[in-house]
Amino acid sequence: MIKKKVGIMGGTFDPIHIGHLILAQSAYEQLGLDEILFVPAGKPPHKKDKIILATGQQRSEMVRLAIEGNENFVLDTMEIEKQSYSYTFETIQSLCEKYPEDDFYFIIGGDSLRDFHTWKNPEIIAKYCYIAASYRPKIHEDFDDLLEQNRKAYGDKFVKVTAPMLDISSSELREIAESGDSIRYYVPEKVYEYIKENELYERNPNGFSDFESA
Repeated sequence: MIKKKVGIMGGTFDPIHIGHLILAQSAYEQLGLDEILFVPAGKPPHKKDKIILATGQQRSEMVRLAIEGNENFVLDTMEIEKQSYSYTFETIQSLCEKYPEDDFYFIIGGDSLRDFHTWKNPEIIAKYCYIAASYRPKIHEDFDDLLEQNRKAYGDKFVKVTAPMLDISSSELREIAESGDSIRYYVPEKVYEYIKENELYERNPNGFSDFESA
């Protein structure tokens, strides 16, 4: 069996945007990965009190459309298919049990280094996979210090990925869409068309989404 280096891009992806894809591609190239799994969150426990506007099926479809045509990017719906809350350490353990020969790299934004210690069982995550954190010059001035702090706390499997600076988030895109402005070019064209066709993120008369959360 051939050993592979596999990246993991987790997130709500509500919606997936070009920042996610650029980070994934940067990690793929800089870490010499064989493929990247995009794993949309089903019921993220850290967002219990927040509304997820698109359903799990809709968010999975947006990811599928976003990565279509890139044979190195793969959609994995394991968290969407779960009925309970999904914790990162459980997802990592499940993948390692399923593919014991592979090395996994969990890709996170640089800001997540600050609160990695607050995640559920961070020591298990760092035991089973590498943590590939995104560094953005002029934004993460204390990045190296945070990297070293986490290495001392959880081991040496923290690595740096340098990605272009894009000040964009899914929550901001939802607000833009809700206001009636266009999010075209912030998301892949097929994702933009899907959002328009399904009237996602548009404010309805009651001020809520027409879709239930996943």
